[in-house]
Amino acid sequence: MIRNPQHLPNMKKYIFLLIFSLSSTQFTFASFDFNENCKNAYQHIIALRLEEGKKLIDAEKKANPENAITVLLENYIDFFTIFTSESKSDFNRLKANKDARIKRIESESKNSPYYRFILAEINLQWAISRGRFGDYFTSAREIKNAFNLLTENNKLYPNFLPNNKSLGVMNAILGALPSNVRGLVKTFIGVSGDSNKGIRLLEDAIKKLPGSAHAIWYDETAFYICFVQFDILTDANAYSKMLSYMRPVDDKSLLKTYIMSYVASRSGKGNEAINLLLNRPKGVQYASYPYLDYLLGVAKLNRGDGDASTYFRTYISNAKSTNYIKDAQLRIGWQFLLSGNVDAYRKQLNLVKSTGTAEVDRDKQALAEANSGTLPDLFLLNARLAYDGGFYDKALRFLENKKLEDFRTEKDKLEFTYRLGQIAEAQNKSTIAIGYYDETIERGENTKFYFSANAALRAAGIYERAKDFNNARIYYRKCLGMRGHEYKDIFDNRANAGLERIGKK
Repeated sequence: MIRNPQHLPNMKKYIFLLIFSLSSTQFTFASFDFNENCKNAYQHIIALRLEEGKKLIDAEKKANPENAITVLLENYIDFFTIFTSESKSDFNRLKANKDARIKRIESESKNSPYYRFILAEINLQWAISRGRFGDYFTSAREIKNAFNLLTENNKLYPNFLPNNKSLGVMNAILGALPSNVRGLVKTFIGVSGDSNKGIRLLEDAIKKLPGSAHAIWYDETAFYICFVQFDILTDANAYSKMLSYMRPVDDKSLLKTYIMSYVASRSGKGNEAINLLLNRPKGVQYASYPYLDYLLGVAKLNRGDGDASTYFRTYISNAKSTNYIKDAQLRIGWQFLLSGNVDAYRKQLNLVKSTGTAEVDRDKQALAEANSGTLPDLFLLNARLAYDGGFYDKALRFLENKKLEDFRTEKDKLEFTYRLGQIAEAQNKSTIAIGYYDETIERGENTKFYFSANAALRAAGIYERAKDFNNARIYYRKCLGMRGHEYKDIFDNRANAGLERIGKK
């Protein structure tokens, strides 16, 4: 054994130091070996082929039990298990895994970009999962931990592109919070985001990942940037951007089907959503994802397909979550009602009341309709569904020969002008749309219904896109000035975000 290398001749000394340096480096990074087997496992997991991912992880653990990358991959499996099932029992069953994984990673060497990154990912994934089930306190603490770890990792390893994926998402979401909420978040957890920085980080990653040493992270980054642009930043071009970002992703990815069909269905691209969902990858190797049947039922009902209820019933039978059950039951009822079967619709309302929970907005709306005892107006219902599916000419045909006095209730009168405004806006008839929105605001700004507040919000959006920031500001403030209506917090948050976007322009 060599005990004193400085006594060796110079050449031998340098050889010794070189070998020692290389062996030390190998030892330092050996516990974070994102090798081909781990990359294959990750690709299967991101495509929602979770069982295939598990098999590859088990093989890696047997071959390389010291490889800590498997800890991250197992956390991904838990995350996507909860994501696809939306099951609180799955969440409760799996959440105990977090602490052991954190301890395992903390026992590894800190001299790797994966050390802080993995700790951050574990915290971030559990923060998202907890948020779905209302555990906001612990979720906030995990967000803080993840943000701080990623920020430090980015300073130490600025060329480690996976940092951008997670830092981008966190900045975008935290930065999109209204200023008052953002202030509370900053005060209580010491973290503040920047939406512009977040989207820049994501866009930078999307550009640089292909062909890089970190190209494996492209699919997940594409998933997050599509979500952020559509759901967080409400980018008017989110659908077209999504098509570009998702093109390189394997068509055999069920996660690709989800994000593309979700954005399509919410962007008035009903035919595209239906085609994606009907042709989605299937097989025992994929995670069960009942929510996709619910999405398909919604898209088919919007188009007027007679078999929409089949997919709602499949969702109700297979769902491990209690969310969207009431809404699915109500939509089955709507299909009865639209076919002229009022008795079956009324019976269906009993199922709306007795099944599922009323925690998400759609279920709350469904329960409110079931308790109201009032039949929805068929012209308005047809127009609403056709509009939601992107069938704007069809939606207009249901309303174009109607007059305000044709509707009995104040709610229906407000909805009539509001729907006409929506349809005109979708058909790029901005002046007509604003006229209908103004009428809705004037008639309903002091009512409990949401139509007037959302009309003001939509009018503001039209002006903002036209860069008429003075009028945009007026309508955002009109929205904020309305009191006592449904979903006030949601619309106020969007109006405040709009005012922050346009600032002093």
